[in-house]
Amino acid sequence: MIENLKICIIEDNPVDTFLCRELLLKIGLSSNEIEEFPSLDAFIKFSHKRIFDVILLDLFLPDSQGKATFDTVMSISSSSAIIVMSGLTDSEVSVYTMQSGAQDFLVKGEFDATLFEKTIVYSVERRKQRTLLEKTKRQYQDLFMKNPLPTILIDYFSNEVVKINQSTIDYYGYKKDYFIGKVITDLIELPKKEWDKIKEYDNTIRGVRDVFQCKPFVANQNYAVARAHFRKIELEDVAHWIIMLEDITEQTRFDYEKIQLTNKVQDFERKKIAMELHDGIAQELTLLSLYLNQMDHSCSDKKVLDLCKSLVSETINQTRTLTYSIDPPLLNEGLTKGLFAFFNRLSRIEHINFPFEILGDHELDFNYQTSYNVFRIIQEFINNSVKYAKSKVIGCKITSTTNEVIFDLYDEGVGFDMEKTSVHGMGIKNILERSQAMGFKIAFESKLNVGTNMRLTVSRGGALVI
Repeated sequence: MIENLKICIIEDNPVDTFLCRELLLKIGLSSNEIEEFPSLDAFIKFSHKRIFDVILLDLFLPDSQGKATFDTVMSISSSSAIIVMSGLTDSEVSVYTMQSGAQDFLVKGEFDATLFEKTIVYSVERRKQRTLLEKTKRQYQDLFMKNPLPTILIDYFSNEVVKINQSTIDYYGYKKDYFIGKVITDLIELPKKEWDKIKEYDNTIRGVRDVFQCKPFVANQNYAVARAHFRKIELEDVAHWIIMLEDITEQTRFDYEKIQLTNKVQDFERKKIAMELHDGIAQELTLLSLYLNQMDHSCSDKKVLDLCKSLVSETINQTRTLTYSIDPPLLNEGLTKGLFAFFNRLSRIEHINFPFEILGDHELDFNYQTSYNVFRIIQEFINNSVKYAKSKVIGCKITSTTNEVIFDLYDEGVGFDMEKTSVHGMGIKNILERSQAMGFKIAFESKLNVGTNMRLTVSRGGALVI
């Protein structure tokens, strides 16, 4: 399948270009089917001479950077399957490219020949499927039934299932009769805000397509994740939604496990640094403070001595604060003790009340990694409320059940407009990224001059949460 593909590499790093070429040769591509371009301008000058099946694209080139690189290549080669080769720090741009038409993206240095081949093959197939969807109604009917992706047709207004293909039956593991009378929310779990967003887009741009991550309710499987590709279409002058599901369960599980491993390494290093600060630098500074105190009667320049004492004392306090920030005390003994210690420190702040309560008979028995991330999310919310909310009350209520723990954080401050306020300045971005990495459910609600609420839901079973 891959032998006859025409592939180009747009990459300015000779080492990365060499590695890509070697992998392509290893999976069966001939060298005369591969073209290399070290800059965007070089590719543009050559693009009219040859049409490529696959474009392996580095977004950061000498003559073009980031999103602009992708937009230019997409406009020139919209029929090609574009695979973005991303660095670990380029996740935001990579997400943009996927939303704008890229078929996939690979993190440099983290793929082998097998994954490379699968990505290329699947990307080409996805590009073909999307192209076919834009053809005539007769072609659409044939495509619908033969589509290798689970494909569902639903009524635009009632959301009821109109038609499914064989791939849907195979994917869900139910007989065809099961789908009769079902609505789309019986088949996938999609956050209401995402569904509302689809409707909003459709009201402004006719025929818009969008992609959202969802949880399919498949048989005999506790955990499944898919990308749901939505598009409004007209069949015999009747509006419908067509939905294709692209299963990404294993990819998501792999990403999650990679995050867990990374966090474990970071936890180890964090504890090591905190220990060095506490047992090393802090102890040496304390000893230095004692020596300075002994010099009271022998030092003639009391002003300089007092200044040295003050600087040492301030450095000791800063070191203790830094140690607390890196490794919160008592967190090793459980999240409950860590939070009680945190709110006890907060109680020293004047003019703000910090109510803290735990409801339910179950302990907060999470592992350290989960406890640490929950702690940091709560800390981020409260710190931002202290800085910006102008609230006299900033509280936390924890409801502990058998299956999950719900953390409700709130303030009674100035609030903000959820639609207009950028998350970057409110600390929400850090909270959302940490929650997503750990698989927590999180929701915000804020009203001007009323306050802000945040609900964090953590599963006890440790399963991923969409």
